[in-house]
Amino acid sequence: MKIIVGLGNPGDKYQKTRHNVGWLALDLIATKYNLKWREEKKWQALVAEFNGDLLVKPLTFMNLSGESLAKIMNYYKLIDASAKPDYSQTLIVIHDDLDLDLGRFKVTADSSSAGHNGIKSIINLLKTQQFTRYRIGVKTEALGKIRLGIFKTTPAKFVLAKFSNNELAILNEVLNKIVNELETID
Repeated sequence: MKIIVGLGNPGDKYQKTRHNVGWLALDLIATKYNLKWREEKKWQALVAEFNGDLLVKPLTFMNLSGESLAKIMNYYKLIDASAKPDYSQTLIVIHDDLDLDLGRFKVTADSSSAGHNGIKSIINLLKTQQFTRYRIGVKTEALGKIRLGIFKTTPAKFVLAKFSNNELAILNEVLNKIVNELETID
C-alpha cells in the first residue's frame, strides 16, 4: 500500500491556488476514476482509495500537513521507529514548488523542505525527509518580480493567489503527466 498525499488548504477560497496543486492532482485522479472522497475526522483528512493505495488530502491546512499524515501512518502501522526511517517506497507527497517554473515538475526523495512549510511539518513529525515528492513548479515571471521587489507582495501571497486560465492550461498538462506516472507505480 502506498499513501499518496496532495498538499493544499481546505475551503473554497483556496481552490485553484498555486498552493493547492497537490489537491488538484488528486482531484484529477478522482475525477478520472470516479473516486469518492470521504472525510475521516480521526485523521483530519479527505481520503479515497485508488488501486489499493490511499489518496489523502489533509484538512489541517498546509502548515500542519504532517499532523494528518502521521495519524494515517500510525493507523496503518507504517511508522518506522528506526533512527532514520525510509518511506520512499510507501509515501508520495505532491506539492507546489516556487523554485520550479510553471510547466515543470521534479520527482525527488530524501530532500530538504527548501522552506516549504507543509513539507517541514511532514519531516518534523515523521522524523525523516526520506519520502518521494512530486514537486510541481508554480514559478512565473510575476514571482521573479516579487522577489526583486518590483511587485509589492510576498511569495506567501503569490502561492495563495489563483492561477490564471492560461496558467491552469499549462498546469493541467503537467498534472496529466503526473497522474499517468502515478498510475504505473507498483
